[in-house]
Amino acid sequence: MVWALRKIGISAYGIDPSKTAQKYCRSPKYCLYTSTKKLPYKNSYFDLVYIHEVLEHLSPRDLPLLINELFRVSKGKIIHMICVKDRGKMVNDEPTHQIIQKSHGGKRNLRA
Repeated sequence: MVWALRKIGISAYGIDPSKTAQKYCRSPKYCLYTSTKKLPYKNSYFDLVYIHEVLEHLSPRDLPLLINELFRVSKGKIIHMICVKDRGKMVNDEPTHQIIQKSHGGKRNLRA
């Protein structure tokens, strides 16, 4: 996504806690691979922070810390994308999904 946004002139940066994701990066100069709880950016650095499929992997203890950190580096606009509908086994059996739980009736809920 960073590569595509930069290609159209948007000053985008990426952060991923998975070092494995690094091999797929098309803009390594603008991507950081770390699981640090303190992001290396100044307060209000970003106009928009977009998070895709991340928060569900955090522990309930770490979730508020990261959300506070995201608000710190953003100018107040944050979008989080999480897709869980009709993903069945992929969501249920993913051991790194820490804040998605099955509720009564088989629906999944985010908890924190």
